[in-house]
Amino acid sequence: MNSQLALSIFDELPEGFIPKERLRMRRAARTSNGKVVEIRQLSLLDLLNMSDEEIGPVCWTDDDIETLREGILREACHVLLDNRASMATRIERWKWINDDSWTAFSFSACAAACYVGHEELRESLISLLRHHKVLHTLQAA
Repeated sequence: MNSQLALSIFDELPEGFIPKERLRMRRAARTSNGKVVEIRQLSLLDLLNMSDEEIGPVCWTDDDIETLREGILREACHVLLDNRASMATRIERWKWINDDSWTAFSFSACAAACYVGHEELRESLISLLRHHKVLHTLQAA
C-alpha cells in the first residue's frame, strides 16, 4: 500500500473556520492505476514535527499545481476584498496582483491556470476596490 500525505493548515483552527474548498479534499483510500493509496491528512504542526525520512519524497502532479494556483488566486482576491483582513495583508496581496512578472506562482500564471485573463481580472478588482473605497489606500502604500 502506498501512502500520500494531505496537508491542511486549517486543522489547528477552531471549528467553523475551515473554508469550503477543504470539502473537495480526498480523505478515504482510493485506487490509482489499480493500486490502493492511503491518504492521511496532517496539520501543519504535525508536518513540522516529522523528520524528512517520515515525510518521504513529495510528488506534485500537474493537477496538484493547477489546484494550488487556483487556491492562491482565490485566497488573494478574497483577502483583498475582506475588511476583516489587516491592511498590511491586503497591501501585500495588492502588490502581488500588480506584479507583471511571469513566474510559477505569479498572479499572471495563477490567472492563466484558471483560464482568466490577468489584465481583465485586475481591472475587475480595481472596479470592486473603487466601489468599496479602498483602492486609494492600497495604491498609496
